[in-house]
Amino acid sequence: MRSSNLAPYRISQLLPQDINLRDGEQQSIRCPECHTWRRIRRGMVWPHHPDGERCTGSSRRVILDITVEEWEQRLTEAIDATACRRPTKVTPKPKALPTPAIVQMAHRRPTPRQIPGQRAAEWAAVLPAVQAADDQRAFRPVGATPACGPEVPTESLRISV
Repeated sequence: MRSSNLAPYRISQLLPQDINLRDGEQQSIRCPECHTWRRIRRGMVWPHHPDGERCTGSSRRVILDITVEEWEQRLTEAIDATACRRPTKVTPKPKALPTPAIVQMAHRRPTPRQIPGQRAAEWAAVLPAVQAADDQRAFRPVGATPACGPEVPTESLRISV
């Protein structure tokens, strides 16, 4: 396999967390072009096609210009530097409830027709107060009456249907 004509990647110029040089594991690099992890084989980034087209980071030479111990030291320092950072607190967004259909809205508050006997019980509870108000209206004070104005009806108006 031929290597790319583009400039090679130098391990010393990349971030230590973008490279894996651990013993017993496959050497790999996070491709600086497409940011996917790729193997290092034959001293180059293994060819890859992340979006269907060949990545420009494919087949680029990788120059190991630092030792594994130096890389591990840089990685440890990077981990120590970031370990003291506090994560941002994620505040979950409240989920909006879907608006009910109009048909469902009509059934939210029960009407007196829907609960049998409720209207009769409510009327029975206020009946004494209504009768007392009717008795007070029937009482006519003795004394002067207005000289002008419309006549006030004294009898209840009954409409039969």
